[in-house]
Amino acid sequence: MNLTIEPTDRQHAPAIQRLATHPDIAATTLMPHPYPDDGAIRFIEDRVLPGRETGTHYAFVMKNGDEVVGHISLKDVNRAQAKAEVGYWVGRPFWGHGYGTAALRLVLAFAFETLGLDYVYAHVLAYNPGSGRVLEKNGFARVDLPPDEMPDACTAKGETWGYALTKDAWKVAG
Repeated sequence: MNLTIEPTDRQHAPAIQRLATHPDIAATTLMPHPYPDDGAIRFIEDRVLPGRETGTHYAFVMKNGDEVVGHISLKDVNRAQAKAEVGYWVGRPFWGHGYGTAALRLVLAFAFETLGLDYVYAHVLAYNPGSGRVLEKNGFARVDLPPDEMPDACTAKGETWGYALTKDAWKVAG
């Protein structure tokens, strides 16, 4: 595996669009199905680029060599509270190869070392235990997240599990 991450930009829209349209992505994430025809470019132009500019959203494509295999973001970055939410998905053809685990490892280093965050949290749909394993392999523990860290969209799709990782725990797990 030659997994890297790079900041999401407009040139990634076609690959994101192609991967995000698979029904299994919507079934295991908060993304809609059918995925809108302009979903990827709208996401990049409306959330990713403005969020990068304000320092509240850092999005990356996962790449194996030159091929985009998934997406990972630090969302709702709150520098005053030194915390952020992480969210990710791997394209259906690439499941089971460790891409999510490897990408999360890289994004956590960015979150804790570059951004200086102290706390990263995530939530997964209970019927998607593979996503929980990705988090656990990176040191996250299952926790009850406070309401402000559990969006309504999560609970609308079913039972949701919260996960969290502190910088200190990440250093130990590292």
